Amino acid sequence: NTDSALRVSVNATPVLQDLTATGRLSGIVLEGDTIQKSVTWSACGIPYIVDTTDLLIGDADPATPQVTLTIQAGVIVKLRKDSRITVHDRIIAAGDKGSRVIFTSLADDNTGGDTNGDGTASSAQPGDWRCIEFPPHSATDSVLDYCRISYGGRSSGVEKRGMLFMDGVSLTVSNSILERSEGDALVFASSSSGTANACIFRDSPVGIRIQGSGTPTVDVCLFENHFSPIIMDPSSSPKITRSRAIGTGRLGVIVQEGTLTRTAIWHASSMPYILDGAVLTIGDDLPETPPVVLALRPGVVVKMTTDAGLVVRDVLGGVA
Repeated sequence: NTDSALRVSVNATPVLQDLTATGRLSGIVLEGDTIQKSVTWSACGIPYIVDTTDLLIGDADPATPQVTLTIQAGVIVKLRKDSRITVHDRIIAAGDKGSRVIFTSLADDNTGGDTNGDGTASSAQPGDWRCIEFPPHSATDSVLDYCRISYGGRSSGVEKRGMLFMDGVSLTVSNSILERSEGDALVFASSSSGTANACIFRDSPVGIRIQGSGTPTVDVCLFENHFSPIIMDPSSSPKITRSRAIGTGRLGVIVQEGTLTRTAIWHASSMPYILDGAVLTIGDDLPETPPVVLALRPGVVVKMTTDAGLVVRDVLGGVA
């Protein structure tokens, strides 16, 4: 095929199975940029291609009915350069242990074949595409389970979002692999209380970045070959448990410099908390404001580099 194997509207649910394709764009090219009704993408033998700058799942208008994009186990979704998926409503991407849902670069010849049809002229690189974004109004019952997300997180020339970006929403990514992002693999932004459970993060500058006053949970996760597995704002209060880091880079949780303005608990895992040249101030010592407590669970390890330190204006203590 000289153009594409198949072109399908983003609002269609065709019955597809056992397809093969060769040539340029040997996949299902999705036409349109807004999914306006619930649709399902089924495994059919060739990848789905996101060929728009921003594929919208639903819209930001609360008056319109919610829509759901269901992606079945074994589906490969390839995104062109600089594209992203914005989930205004709901996505159900539920793979299984032997058949993941995969989001990757259009140039990734090792997954689903040479879909862009250029032979060895191109290969997948971190930052080939932008992100999967969940804005604050998106549904909290989206599912990302047994997924693999690769080669996104473009961090130059566009707004830096991370490869998977949860903006103040509470949802869970589980049993998934996030790898080879150009920037952060996963960002919990604003007041996000989302969860990363039983995930593998590898070969990205940062595995998870926790911004703002978020209270996310990171449980049973493995971090491999990051500059930093986790970076957290001082005002955040994540629950990091049963997780570990291996390989190169800082094998711990980097706490950024600033002031802790509300009570927080640091939980024990195999990763220490690291003040890397940063000074963390606990509270403000003003009588008119409630005291701020940084409580450390038993087993917590805090490591400091040169010029780092803790300034305790309110309370630092242990907690059972």
